[in-house]
Amino acid sequence: MNSKHSAKTQQTVIDRIMKENVPVGMIVEETSIPRSTIYYWVKRHNDRINRKNNEISLKSYRLLENKVARLEGIIKILKTVECTVKDPLEIKLSELEKLHGKYNVHMLCEALDVSRGSFYNHILRNKRENTWYVQRRTELRDKIQQVYDDNYQIFGATKICAVMKEEGYHVSVEMVRELMRDMGLISVRKGAKGLYEKEKRSFSNHINKQFTASAPNQVWVSDVTCYKLNDKTFYICVIIDLY
Repeated sequence: MNSKHSAKTQQTVIDRIMKENVPVGMIVEETSIPRSTIYYWVKRHNDRINRKNNEISLKSYRLLENKVARLEGIIKILKTVECTVKDPLEIKLSELEKLHGKYNVHMLCEALDVSRGSFYNHILRNKRENTWYVQRRTELRDKIQQVYDDNYQIFGATKICAVMKEEGYHVSVEMVRELMRDMGLISVRKGAKGLYEKEKRSFSNHINKQFTASAPNQVWVSDVTCYKLNDKTFYICVIIDLY
């Protein structure tokens, strides 16, 4: 609804009604503005306020949701470590180091009230000579290699991490990706989609989703997988008689 009245006039009328509780009838007599127009302004104002409140409520809900997830993680950490917030810094750092890679660093440090700078310095200082750290990485490397080989060297870090979690390993995708990079492991399918997009051609659709045949050698279907290994390109072609 268009209005010949300025935005300032509309806001003044709304403020008198909403804040000063002036009756609509009195404003109609004073201004000669139609009652229906005033009600429209008030309704539009209330709708705008309600939308704003709903947006704020949704934002607050998301923030609260994130806070609950963080607190749940902190509780798990506190139940796992064999120390308390009041223990000496070195003891807390030693316990947090055991959980490095399983939880977010911010969450680890918040759980035991340790600065992130102190935690990172501790990790870097002990990275080479820390026996537990080396043993854990060796164990993870062996498992990563096993999952990688068991799945024909196709799985990347995300899928390998999912398999390891199903088998009870506490590890993050970032940790798996880092170890795979150190081990020189790369999914043989990496870049396959890009190669396909580069090489694909237009073909006629002869089958049109009719995947049945009444006798041998009527319909053959095939698929080609392309991947690169080192500097060579390999193609695997499978042909199947639909009969």
